[in-house]
Amino acid sequence: HVTTPTRQVGAASETSIWTYDSLGNIIDSASDVSTDAITEGSLTGVKSVDSAVDTPAYTDEAVVSFTTSGGVPVGGSIRVSLPEVVSSQAGWVVSSGTSVEFGSPSSSAPLVNGADVNVTSGGRVVEFAISENELGQGVEVVFTISHVTTPTRQVGAASETSIWTYDSLGNIIDSASDVSTDAIT
Repeated sequence: HVTTPTRQVGAASETSIWTYDSLGNIIDSASDVSTDAITEGSLTGVKSVDSAVDTPAYTDEAVVSFTTSGGVPVGGSIRVSLPEVVSSQAGWVVSSGTSVEFGSPSSSAPLVNGADVNVTSGGRVVEFAISENELGQGVEVVFTISHVTTPTRQVGAASETSIWTYDSLGNIIDSASDVSTDAIT
């Protein structure tokens, strides 16, 4: 098993390979072996932010779901950016003091410390670090964000939420910009 880097890197010809006999003597070697470029992955599967109650200006929880392409290590993070709603007193808002709890994966679920949850952009963006139990590659992810308030007016379902996963140095691992939100009626 070979794991790719957690960040994007270009193709390179800097890999070296040696073969040895049973006594440790070099038989062959090559120092110009090419490696593929590593590009940003895409979040797949059911990509949604499902508000518990779909009434305007209602505060409850929202369930976020997607499937990873690359794994997210401990110390890595997830950022959810809810869509901007115009012509309303307030759009989607996540309150400070929110919490995040994983429901899937259910075995060795990632843990998030409350102090590692940051809300920015007027409450539209929530980002949190994974403090224990990494997310594997190709894993169905479901987590609940508390204290999410729906927009103050009716809005149709939209696929305008963006989600990114990052390594511990802030390098993007996977992303999606077509995550759906419920209609608020």
